[in-house]
Amino acid sequence: MHFGMAGVVTNTVVLNQMMKRYGHIKDVKKRHLDITDKLVVIEIDGSTTEELVKTAEYFCEMSDRIIIKVPCSIESSGVFN
Repeated sequence: MHFGMAGVVTNTVVLNQMMKRYGHIKDVKKRHLDITDKLVVIEIDGSTTEELVKTAEYFCEMSDRIIIKVPCSIESSGVFN
């Protein structure tokens, strides 16, 4: 982070790889939050608007430094209504 990075960004492919190594996704995100005081961006995934909202809420409860990256899809259009 001393190179001026603004935060940590992950995507679902990287998260799946990290979960194989470090366990549950909540533990992986906790590790990200622990290594920096910057923002942590999490790309969520779901097949319905309700799933996307539920997933976003799950992560947002962890920290106020969590930023949700919403996929561009028909299902995600309901997140912004």
